[in-house]
Amino acid sequence: MNYFKINRLFETSGALSVKNFLEDSWLSMRNANINLWQTATYEALYNSNWYQEGGFIPE
Repeated sequence: MNYFKINRLFETSGALSVKNFLEDSWLSMRNANINLWQTATYEALYNSNWYQEGGFIPE
């Protein structure tokens, strides 16, 4: 997971950019190997509005 990239996307372009990045990452991982834990992680984060709207930012 590239926290720096996700945080920067969120700060500069908002939640939609984070969602697009997560979708691309998920589909890429799924194409490479559907059974990796990273594939499941990207899919879960792609489906999480909370995460995309800044849930990854420490309080």
